Amino acid sequence: MRPSAAKKIVARLALVTGVGTAAIGVLHAPFARSLLAKIGGCPVGKASAEDVERARRAAVASLRGDAPAPSRTALGFTLAQATVADVDRWAHERSIACAKKREDLLVVCTGVPSAEGAVDEATFAFRPSDGRLVNVTAMTFALGPDEAAVRMRASTDALRATLGEPARAFGDAAPARFAQGGFATSTTRWRFRDLAAEVTATSFDGRVVLREHWVTIEDDS
Repeated sequence: MRPSAAKKIVARLALVTGVGTAAIGVLHAPFARSLLAKIGGCPVGKASAEDVERARRAAVASLRGDAPAPSRTALGFTLAQATVADVDRWAHERSIACAKKREDLLVVCTGVPSAEGAVDEATFAFRPSDGRLVNVTAMTFALGPDEAAVRMRASTDALRATLGEPARAFGDAAPARFAQGGFATSTTRWRFRDLAAEVTATSFDGRVVLREHWVTIEDDS
């Protein structure tokens, strides 16, 4: 890939992990993908696994906190340790449908059970250098305002139990606020030296998208 194209991916991923994080989950919902196409499509498009990995490392550098994370577990997998084979085994044992992309280093699974409720789509991204898990995103689409508020609270409580108090939380997660639509958003974030985690609920046309995200942060110093 040309350097200019790689820089474009980095810039767009930085937007997603920064100011664009609140809305990106909504844009990937089935009912909003036409809007995503209009604004230029997915930030990584058809980029290779190597290109995406370089962009990920650059984009998350600004998210680094001071202390190491007390846990780097996401949907039952330990980031920087789990492999594609681990996810394959897990999906097979639970009869979960998954598809592989980007040189088989991106696994997209649908209908994933979790303690907080069923997840519509879970994606697992692996580092090309050693095949270790570095990025997990769980998306649940078209929740009602009441259910979204309950799921948001359950997800944040679960992360508090493993990661402690968040670095930042903003946006009321009350059902009445989600019912207003207009991209009403509630976000809770954790930041560590080796991990960034976030739970975001965003309303869109009377529906709410819940996005749970975990990403490793490497120390390149």
